Amino acid sequence: MSIKTELQKRVTDFATAQNIPVALPNVPFTKPAISTGKFLEVIFLGSVTINPDIGAVSERETGVMQINVCVPLGQGDGIGDALAANIKNLFPVVPKTGTVSIERPANIAQSIIREDGWRVIPISISYRQER
Repeated sequence: MSIKTELQKRVTDFATAQNIPVALPNVPFTKPAISTGKFLEVIFLGSVTINPDIGAVSERETGVMQINVCVPLGQGDGIGDALAANIKNLFPVVPKTGTVSIERPANIAQSIIREDGWRVIPISISYRQER
């Protein structure tokens, strides 16, 4: 299982249990109507692969996955903030959960108000994989 697949699975399993649609990279997605709810958007912001040892025996890939919690404007901050906190808890600082290591707490950034009527709460998760 790839890093992206493993991280996306955590998000999609959570979202499926909550009946929340998820937009994944390079997968067709239609946003729900603002009147009917919320959705999550997964974005990989890039990664860097290095060779951490002189013998060129292994590789280390580090990167950032961003999850945007999208909720309609006008419903108050509680729904989106609670959802963001629950998603943050999906990624505890635990070395080597499966093939991926989450080495620092997820970061919930200031929400963004979009012109199309959505409030977006970005969550950044830094990850690492040793191969």
